[in-house]
Amino acid sequence: MPFQIIRNDITKVEADIIVNTASEPHEVSGMLLYARTDESVQPNNIYQMSGNKISVRTLDLNCDFAQIATQLNQIVEEHFGITV
Repeated sequence: MPFQIIRNDITKVEADIIVNTASEPHEVSGMLLYARTDESVQPNNIYQMSGNKISVRTLDLNCDFAQIATQLNQIVEEHFGITV
């Protein structure tokens, strides 16, 4: 996945955070979730932008639903710090 696409998407999430917290500042987090591709580099990072956490993750959809659910649960646990 080209870096430019990811950067543009992160910028959009950051703009949404700024707009949604303008009148009443509070902690916000966001996540970009992409389908995994056959590219050699996959986006799996956590960024702190303006004090807010933005995760960028990929999900392997080339498997059965039980494995997809396990991946989603792991992403939730890592991003929100809660056990599913």
